[in-house]
Order: sequence, then C-alpha cells, then structure tokens
Amino acid sequence: MVLPPTSSGSDLDEHGVPNAPGLGGRKLILCFDGTGDLFGSANTNVVKLVSFLKKDDYRNQMVYYQTGVGTAIRTTVFQGLLKAAAYGIGWDIEYQIMGGYTFLMQNWVPGDRIYLFGFSRGAYTARALAGMLHKVGLLPRGNDEQVPFAYKMYMRTDKQGWEESNRFKKSFSNNVSIDFVGVWDTVESVGVVKNVSFPFTASGNHIRVFRHAISLDERRVKFKANHYHASLNLARLSQAAADEDAASGLAETDMQEVWFAGGHGEIGGGNFMDDDPYDPARIPLTWMLRELVLTDTGVEFDMDALKKADIDLPFEPQGGRLANGKAVPEERPILPVHYIRNLDKRYDGDVKAKISDQLAISPAWWALEVIPFSHIHHGPNGKVSYTYVPNLGKPRGVPSLPPKATVHVSVKERMKLEGTYRPAAKWTDEPTWVE
Repeated sequence: MVLPPTSSGSDLDEHGVPNAPGLGGRKLILCFDGTGDLFGSANTNVVKLVSFLKKDDYRNQMVYYQTGVGTAIRTTVFQGLLKAAAYGIGWDIEYQIMGGYTFLMQNWVPGDRIYLFGFSRGAYTARALAGMLHKVGLLPRGNDEQVPFAYKMYMRTDKQGWEESNRFKKSFSNNVSIDFVGVWDTVESVGVVKNVSFPFTASGNHIRVFRHAISLDERRVKFKANHYHASLNLARLSQAAADEDAASGLAETDMQEVWFAGGHGEIGGGNFMDDDPYDPARIPLTWMLRELVLTDTGVEFDMDALKKADIDLPFEPQGGRLANGKAVPEERPILPVHYIRNLDKRYDGDVKAKISDQLAISPAWWALEVIPFSHIHHGPNGKVSYTYVPNLGKPRGVPSLPPKATVHVSVKERMKLEGTYRPAAKWTDEPTWVE
C-alpha cells in the first residue's frame, strides 16, 4: 500500500488532499508484472516501462509496481508446490487484483486519471482490476476491510450478484473510468481444467483506450492469448450490465490488438538480459510507449532513461482523440516519423534477434500439453463455447471474426530477413499490416 507523503500549506486543497496540477488531475499508473517475474538482470517490459516513467512528484504522477503471480509465495517444500500451482494456474491472482484496488482506494481523488499495464497474468490482473472498478466501483479511502467483500461481489455473475453489485456500487463506491489499459500478451490460466473468466475482462466501454501486443509464436497450452472483444453483446452476461453500459454515455473503447513475432517472453520481455544490445521485446515496448503518447494520455516520461535505452518518442500527440474525456473513434494514419523503426534506434537488430520456443527449450512443459484443458471460442453475436482437447503443442489461433487480424510490419521484415521464419500462428485472410 502506498500513501502520498505528508504535505502542508499550498500542497493541499480545502479537503486536505494533494493538489493535482497536471492534465486532468494526477496520473495514477499501476503496473503488474508477469508470472514469476520481478526486478532482476533480465527485466520485463513492465519493469522497463516503470523505469521510463517520471516518479519524482507524487502530486502529479504516482507509479505502482507489483511483482508477478507466484513471487510472493515463500519457498519451503510445501509452499514450493503452491508456488508451482500459482505459476501454472494463477490461483493467487485475487490477491494481485485486490492489491492494485487497495492502492487506488488509498490514493485516488476526484480528477485523477487511471492507467493500467501488465504482462502475462499481470496483464489479466490489470484487465480484471479494470473490470472490478467498473462493476463495483472504487471504495473510499480507509475501507480496507471491505475490499475482499467487494472482490467477491465483483466475481459473482448470477442474476442476484449482478443486481447486488449495482446496488453496492451506488451505495458505497465512487464511479471511476480507466483512461488507458496497455498489456503485453495477456494469458488467463486461472483454473485447473476450465479457465475461470472474470467479468468485464474481454469487453465493455469502461476503458477509454485499450492496447494489446500479442505473440504469434507462443504454443504452450497455459499461455493461450486472451483477446479483447470490444463488440461482444453484454446482454448475454446480464441485462443489468448491458443497461449500465448503455446508460453510461461513454464512447466505445479505442481498441487495438497487434500481433508481433516471438514467443511469450519476446512480447512482454524477460528472455534477454538488460545489457544485451538487441531484444525482440523492444519492438512491442516501443509500440506501447508510442501509443501512450499518441492517444493523449498525458503520461510523463523520464527523458534521460529513454535516451539511455535508445528510444525516441513523439512528444506531440496527433490530437483529435479526445472529446469531453471520451475516445473518438477516428481512423488516422501513423506518420512516418512515428514508425517504430524510427523510434527504436536498435530496430534492425531487434527485428533479427533470436526468438524462442519454450516447448523446445523446456520439455517439461509438454506434461501440460496432453491434458484436455478448456479452450474458449467466441462466435458471432457474442456466443461463447468451450472445447476440451489436449493442445499437443498447437500454435495459437488467429481469430477470424471482424475486424481482420492486425500484424506489425516487423513480422514481415523478419520473414524477409531470415528467409525461413514463418509465424507459428496462421491467419486465414490476409491481415492488416500496421506500423
């Protein structure tokens, strides 16, 4: 839990809370690391993002970092087994979600803007936290004992649960929206055989901007991509949820999911040492940083840290994406100066850097490939179905639902440079190639 330092005088407003001189109030940025990930010598894109953010003025921008699922479990013999379970099925994710929720509860004041980032199950944690904030609202500061109850209310998906969560939100909570969710290769993997789905993690208009970088080459069954479906029919979840979204007045989420070359760790980082000159994960990292700027978030960066990492950013937003605080669904081309190849000064080397196949590197993963885990399928009109078959190392499927799959041009460049490289995931229709 992080609280602002004690302030006095002009630092506080008439209510005794810190003044927020920045764009639309303070920026509250929450970053959730991947499964088993924490700070070290081979850091993920989550850690690198944190290192690029300004953290020297809590009155303007606050940054919260949480280590990955499984890292908080001590490693006695028995707890080592629990830790392995957390890695495999993410059973302790509720504590990650409630940790982020508690930080916001203790620090948010009206006017603050919320940004959520994550990798792997940390990405799912970020999306679930956004869903919890939407469904039950944000409790006022000091209500620590209520947080577990609010979480249970969030997880209920029966008719009575939806109705009670609406009443709970109106009675106890503040209504907050999420300005930006940026995630690298979201995986769910919560549950033993059938994955448990958390409300509002795959759809809803409670997020202004959603950006998702996805792996083309990951094959492990417990690392299947978890997509965002902005157009899902919420009425199938509950009429109460559909009514609330319809009445909210929020514009449809500005959503992009872009596929990149590499396995799970080449999208969210952590497979290369920090001092390695090239890393495929730099490409989706730079893409995310660029999108933060071009969508008018107002997030502030440590320019010296970016310079040291050989990353440039377009520090003038293209404009036109905000109207009364809502996303404007307007298509516009990315200017050449904003292409990743012109922002990442190591781009050519990053495109050619080696990508991994964890099933080949660590054969122990094959023990899970023969188990018939559930696979979720989204059909027309929001219909969801499950199949139970062993994965047996099959690559990810590229959704055939509109809009067409969006693939970064660095994939095409890798195919051209390497000659033998072809993405493990296959698409049926020619994708939309983006810079």
